Amino acid sequence: VTATVRNNTLRYFLNNGVYVSAGAGAAATVIQGNSIDNLNDTGDCIEIAAASPQVVGNTLMNCSRALFINGAAAPVVNGNNVLTSNVNGVYLSTASPQPVVTGNQIYGNTSTNFFADAYATGAQNLIIDATGNWWGTTDLTAIGATITDLSDAYTATDRPTVNYSGPLVGPLGAAVPGNYLIGPLSATTTTLTAGATYEVIGVVFVGAGKSLTIPAGATLRFHGTPNRLVIDGALSIQGVSGNPVTLTTGRNPAARGQWSGVLFRNGST
Repeated sequence: VTATVRNNTLRYFLNNGVYVSAGAGAAATVIQGNSIDNLNDTGDCIEIAAASPQVVGNTLMNCSRALFINGAAAPVVNGNNVLTSNVNGVYLSTASPQPVVTGNQIYGNTSTNFFADAYATGAQNLIIDATGNWWGTTDLTAIGATITDLSDAYTATDRPTVNYSGPLVGPLGAAVPGNYLIGPLSATTTTLTAGATYEVIGVVFVGAGKSLTIPAGATLRFHGTPNRLVIDGALSIQGVSGNPVTLTTGRNPAARGQWSGVLFRNGST
């Protein structure tokens, strides 16, 4: 079953403005160009349950959750959707939804701009693609503070990492350039570039059987108090006299307590 909901205004609904359930959400299903505004911060503007429609260019306002995605859902959310003035912006929960959320405006929601929790066990190995969005600011620490994911509870097994690398400089703007690090490293061996600067925008995990090498002159700037390196595998920091590796806060002005250090867990080297 496929459907198209395009260029409409939806208001004053009870629970959902648009609800796409399992079996009704093939890629051909499109929710596009709508204004969905419940006016009272209740209900879900759009709920997607175990379905994978396209969500393109909508304005979602004044709902409890602008976009609630649950179950085995993998929708593509792009084309400058505007999610603002809700309690929560994007809200992921239950089973293991894995949407792609890029090229949108997600800002000014009162509780969270992006929430990912209560997944199936094993979610700590997942990374959600939320790259290339406008978050109302380019301050990486401020953006991270509006996102709830594994970085806020690094020992959890039911939360994925939300990768918000390359935030936009403004609505429909260019991405802020940089070398970003977040979440579990996928490669068996990762070697950073000597002398380069990296923006650490969440907890970085070096898993068992994997290694991270940080060569001389590299700088890692951590954006947010919860952010740290968690080592279950191998870490080699190769600073030399006169050319050290620097691990520091990404905040200016800098102050004590703005990131959480390096954690070696049992079995790490």
